[in-house]
Amino acid sequence: MAAALPSIQHPRPRRDSSPMFYSLPSNASLILGGDIHTGFDCADLPYGYYADEANNCAVFHVCLPYIIFDEIVTRHFSFFCGEGTIFDQERLVCAAPEDALPCSLAAVARSTNEYFGRRDINFLE
Repeated sequence: MAAALPSIQHPRPRRDSSPMFYSLPSNASLILGGDIHTGFDCADLPYGYYADEANNCAVFHVCLPYIIFDEIVTRHFSFFCGEGTIFDQERLVCAAPEDALPCSLAAVARSTNEYFGRRDINFLE
């Protein structure tokens, strides 16, 4: 007869990035072909996906603001695109550079994130 052991709950570590440190795999700079420039900050950004122009859009971030105890807290997650692709801020996908919005225009296409949560319109209509 087996006795049930009490389950031990360990707090799950947060894997958020920060403007000074991106939580990327250790080999990310090898895959991306050079140093990764930190500095992207989710502060004051609404929920969404954001191309990182300082890294030629090979890195992108997900900003997730939420309210806890009447305070706005923003989680920041960083990702990188596959080799030879960049993040297309207009379509929110990694794509070949010739098929993507030019990285230099990423900031003007951030409004694409305004589609999240909307039920009255389809994406990119």
